[in-house]
Amino acid sequence: MRMPKARQLPSGNWYTRVTINGSIINITDRTEALVIKKAAQLKASAWAAEHHPSGITLGEAVDQYIAGREGILSPSTLKAYQSIREHRFKALMPRRIGTLTPAMVQQAVALESRQTSPKTVRNAWGLIYAALQEQNPDIHIKVALPKKAPQKGRAIDPDVLREIFQLVKGTRYELPILLDAFLGLRRSELFALRKTDFDFSDSTVTISRAYVQSPDGSWVEREATKTAAGYRVLRVDPALLKLVEGVQGDERLFKDIHPNTLYTHLQRLTEAHGLPHVRVHDFRHTFASVSHLLGVPEHYTMAAGGWASRPVMDTVYTHAIDSAGAQFADRVAAFYNELAK
Repeated sequence: MRMPKARQLPSGNWYTRVTINGSIINITDRTEALVIKKAAQLKASAWAAEHHPSGITLGEAVDQYIAGREGILSPSTLKAYQSIREHRFKALMPRRIGTLTPAMVQQAVALESRQTSPKTVRNAWGLIYAALQEQNPDIHIKVALPKKAPQKGRAIDPDVLREIFQLVKGTRYELPILLDAFLGLRRSELFALRKTDFDFSDSTVTISRAYVQSPDGSWVEREATKTAAGYRVLRVDPALLKLVEGVQGDERLFKDIHPNTLYTHLQRLTEAHGLPHVRVHDFRHTFASVSHLLGVPEHYTMAAGGWASRPVMDTVYTHAIDSAGAQFADRVAAFYNELAK
């Protein structure tokens, strides 16, 4: 560590200056030894701060956080984290985390809130705060986050459902849309389905995999569902089973349909026929709403849809297919069958 030289001023005091993080700091004292000692202390503190974990930049901290979770979190989650790293809180990413202040972060939150949705800001800050805590658990930066926007219901109106079912009848989109609607699947679960997942003698299907987009943009099959509760065995309506039986081969049922294509097709279909815009995920919302409408017990709906409202849901979803579960599944299927006639 190179020390600056001191010089004596006309007043008799001694003077030197040091540069810390681009800022010049002047040091004056009555003796040369005291000036050199203060300069050395400032230099040592700056060096320690730079090489301490808090001396790394926020961007580096987030990179380390993401890298430490590769192979643990789902590819889609990692992709979302990478997007936050690249596009959110850009002004803070080059700053050393030891220099971050609540006021600085609050200004960045305000800027982000003007550019994107409250949910995106909250998710981005959640990742950043987790990365900060991993580097230094003593870091506590409290900021005011934008309030969550009221959730708008995305359940599809029964009349719209009926028309969609009629419009896709006989097309290659019929089976994926009916399976998604009848079973309330996630898109990743729908596109991971294979004919071998279906038990045609027992009228059930096992949901155990996911087809997801990896951080590099490619699509991969993952031998696990999004959550532990996502692994489940569901009763399948006989009419749907007949459609599945007609599919040739044991590869993924919808290997010839890109996951994004189904969304695009729905958008064009609804637009062309003057229907409200429908997303693929809306069928999952509708499944929950229809189940509630038909009086299906909440624990069955959570198990059938693979939702976990509590930390441990294993005891619920492992008992989803029993006599009562089959009865409720038939009730939901009857509702959709009426619309699909």
